[in-house]
Amino acid sequence: MSFKKVTFLFLLTFLFQLSVVNLIEIKNAGPNLVMCMMIIITFLYEEGYRSIPFGIFFGLLLDICAGSYVGPCALSMFAVGIFAAACHVWLNVEKIITLIASAIISTVIYQVAYYGIMKTLGSPMGIEYAAKMLPVYIVYNVIVLVIMFLVMHKKAEEYHNDRYTNEEV
Repeated sequence: MSFKKVTFLFLLTFLFQLSVVNLIEIKNAGPNLVMCMMIIITFLYEEGYRSIPFGIFFGLLLDICAGSYVGPCALSMFAVGIFAAACHVWLNVEKIITLIASAIISTVIYQVAYYGIMKTLGSPMGIEYAAKMLPVYIVYNVIVLVIMFLVMHKKAEEYHNDRYTNEEV
């Protein structure tokens, strides 16, 4: 995937994160579109690990625009990015069940890292509230990632096929 396309997709998800997600949230919880975009690009494309800096950068922008502290989202994105890159190397990423399992684990990693950083910085959020909201975040992120997978999987296959057929010529 080209630099321009990745930049456009992340910019679009960033804008949707700040606007559209607020319309579909339940109990002040919604999907993390930037994290989902980073995971799906890392999963579907050979050099998808290059999306991790985009996830970190736009996570930092999310912190600046909507967070109480600057950095927790970006650091949590980094942790998820490392996990997603490892999944791409070790797992069969063309199966949707692998994506669902990885989405659940990625959401847990993100939420635990985010909670830990926020608690260290002095946030009054209790562990009970964080644990109660975790299933909601998991369901939202899994739904978004499955939709992204179904939409983007065909394009990723075309990209791989074009790339390999062009090398033979």
